[in-house]
Amino acid sequence: MSLYLITLFAHSYLRWAVLAAVVFVLVRAFVGWRRARAWTRIDERLHVALVGLTNLQFTLGVALYLFMSPLSHAFFADPAGAMKVRVVRFFGLEHPVMMLLAVALVHMGRSRSRKAATGALRHRVVFATTLAALLVSCASIPWPGLDHGRPLLRGTASVRSRDGQACSAGERDRAQPTVSSESGRRVVRRTQKSRAADTVSRPAVSPIQIPRKPSSSSNAST
Repeated sequence: MSLYLITLFAHSYLRWAVLAAVVFVLVRAFVGWRRARAWTRIDERLHVALVGLTNLQFTLGVALYLFMSPLSHAFFADPAGAMKVRVVRFFGLEHPVMMLLAVALVHMGRSRSRKAATGALRHRVVFATTLAALLVSCASIPWPGLDHGRPLLRGTASVRSRDGQACSAGERDRAQPTVSSESGRRVVRRTQKSRAADTVSRPAVSPIQIPRKPSSSSNAST
């Protein structure tokens, strides 16, 4: 298994740990805010764990985006052309920008919450920023069923490695425009499917020749 696939799998499965930390932090922050509870050591450890997991997930994403992912390489090679391709545009622009915003929200919550005067206020800040980060992340996840979707649980059977590209098995027959990187690696290939391939071809039917009825003049001459 290549380094790209190892990093891709780590990035894919680490998100569940991040999601678990988000849920724990959200629940404790909401209860602490509504009950005006003090900020405890457990709250501190959970929030630190959330920030640490978020940073690790972001680091893996940056490594994929800048050095490994053929989709981002395709986007860098031809940004104007890639903007017309849904899957390349998503992984080359939309996904990294939205996830960067989510990471910024988590760090903003960490910074502002430490300046809060009371425990209840700190819980409220953490709850608001963490919830905002979760919503932004959900909006930038390649959910299954979308044109750019990926499986929630990746497996070796759902990933195809070809010319340095990992694609889900459901995308093998999906038409995508051709976007080539400068290194000459073919990243995304769109095959133009003719409409005749989707329908049963019908043989051409020659018109039926109807014999003409002899006229009365021709009968008289004979």
